[in-house]
Amino acid sequence: MSEENIEPVRLATDALQAHERLHLHLRQSHRHTNVFQKSVDTLEQLREIKGELDGSAKNFDSPQICEDCLIELKQQVLMHTPSSVTSDNRDRFKDLINKTFEGIEVLSAVLLTCPWYQASQDERGEQARHNVLFIVYLSHDHQFLAPVNQHTLNEKFVEDKGWLYAIELYHFVHSIAKGKARCVEVLYCPDSAQLIQKDQWKQLKSQLNYTKVTKLRGYVEACKGQSISGIGKKGKDGKFRLVESTTFHQFCDSFRLMNHLYNVSADLPPCTDVTKITCLPDIAMKGKELLHKLYKKVLGRCKEIKDNFESRGPSKLLEYGAYEARLFGEMLLKGSVIILELVFGDNHNYMSPMWKELVKQRKCFVTEKGIQQYLGLIQNNYKMLEKEREVAAKERKLLYQIFHKSDAVERMMNGDIPNVRCTGELREFIMNIRTRPLENEYDRNVLLTKAKQKIDGLLTNLAARKTRLKENMDFCAVTEWLLRVRGLNCPSV
Repeated sequence: MSEENIEPVRLATDALQAHERLHLHLRQSHRHTNVFQKSVDTLEQLREIKGELDGSAKNFDSPQICEDCLIELKQQVLMHTPSSVTSDNRDRFKDLINKTFEGIEVLSAVLLTCPWYQASQDERGEQARHNVLFIVYLSHDHQFLAPVNQHTLNEKFVEDKGWLYAIELYHFVHSIAKGKARCVEVLYCPDSAQLIQKDQWKQLKSQLNYTKVTKLRGYVEACKGQSISGIGKKGKDGKFRLVESTTFHQFCDSFRLMNHLYNVSADLPPCTDVTKITCLPDIAMKGKELLHKLYKKVLGRCKEIKDNFESRGPSKLLEYGAYEARLFGEMLLKGSVIILELVFGDNHNYMSPMWKELVKQRKCFVTEKGIQQYLGLIQNNYKMLEKEREVAAKERKLLYQIFHKSDAVERMMNGDIPNVRCTGELREFIMNIRTRPLENEYDRNVLLTKAKQKIDGLLTNLAARKTRLKENMDFCAVTEWLLRVRGLNCPSV
């Protein structure tokens, strides 16, 4: 154990032992309560912390993906069909995949698009809406041969994010043997959908003729079962009934799987490319026309009712935010800084009687959760400034927000309602940050140092307190207020 870990381990041990004593008491007095279960969870967390510090927490080293590029990778996946991928797009895909799976050997990467759904849509963005990036990778020997139960391996060797599905080679082959349709489609995908393929993958495809897979009972049973279960189910009377919530995409999935079954009987490979779809039987054409009419009529009359409207940003002539009362209450309970400042603020241009009733109770929103939300905003601003990601115009706002919100935290620590509008020396200091050149005592680095000192001081004072505020907002107070807003008189929640 390194010297720098001796003190943290001692503190973790003290905390763990103290909780052990509390847990023992709760076992005797609160065994069958929710408090006891929370104590169990906390005890496990403290043990994990202690294990991390003393070096005994090392466990199965499962493959890990880097999430830094996931947002851009998802955007690429959901904006392209295989036929629209250019050489530049392919290179970008490869770069993002290699960064996401750094240190992992990717054998194959396939952009899966349902040919039935693609053929039913005119816009490329809609055609790619349900795309899946399917990755097959090779694990390291120490991972594949790890002394871990099979259930854990099955769980750790598959990453499923909906739009991204990554699976270890052995588990992929095992899925092929079981007849999993998606894996079979990957194996026999069109060349245009293949973003990455190593020599080992090419060898597998060349040696595994489709008849060796599609003729297996598992594949036939899987296609038959999934094609039906995805859109309906049998009732007790034996009649098959369509599930009312079935979507157009689910119908396309069903048609695709049924077409796989037809191809099995006709000794044809799985259809995975929209260009291979030539014509539809007459009954399918009639069904397609009816579905289009149905969705045109139904969806043409449906409009999602939004519970918030926002227009924010430096480019907006007028910034505003509007929230339906339920969403407002939800955000208030979560401790949203924007919402809390609406409640804590004075001198609004207009306040309804119900709003006045709410702000009379605003002292109950001065809580530990509120402090943590303010502190999170402060720390996030500092991190962005530290990374020098923001342009000068945004820097000023990030800087003065740190000092403004720090003052709010200090007031809440004392149980006071924070000032939304600053006064006195703090207001003058903040106005100077907003308007004066960032030089001398207002130099960026000087202000950044002051901000760091302010944050460190807040964290120290928070940890040194002998008492704490209530942890959470008053759920009952907000719920009762919402009921009154809607004109409902009811007893306390």
